[in-house]
Amino acid sequence: MKIKKYLRNTGILLGAVLGLHFLNYAWMVGAQNICSRFSQRIETREQAQEVLQRESLRLGIPSEKQIHLVLDKREGSFSGASRVWKNIYRIDLTPSCFNESALVHELSHIAKGDVDSWAVSKNKHLRNFKYFFIQEPRATLYQIKRAISQ
Repeated sequence: MKIKKYLRNTGILLGAVLGLHFLNYAWMVGAQNICSRFSQRIETREQAQEVLQRESLRLGIPSEKQIHLVLDKREGSFSGASRVWKNIYRIDLTPSCFNESALVHELSHIAKGDVDSWAVSKNKHLRNFKYFFIQEPRATLYQIKRAISQ
């Protein structure tokens, strides 16, 4: 009897967590895709650097943080930010993400210190929880805010 109750309660909890995770992921991906679809395309490296400078100032990213932009020619849809060294960061964008919205999203991760916490985090489960439920939604909300204000 106790085993059935335990299994039922565990199943309900697991279903709730997976359902919450799915809903969270779905709204973020949907919002990011809508913002990207209506965002200004980045056609040249100069244009990308201009957006990088403007948004870095707007987000209050200190000038000692060097941000290198990599416009990757690989197929697929990917944008990501990473810390290379102490104050050196890298943003990768593939062709479908060559737009201001994706760049703003990744800069938000750098400005809020998300990228720094990924580099030093030891607990994979806590890092993933923070990423999916705090850091990624925060960057997505900033992306939406910037899309609306443009």
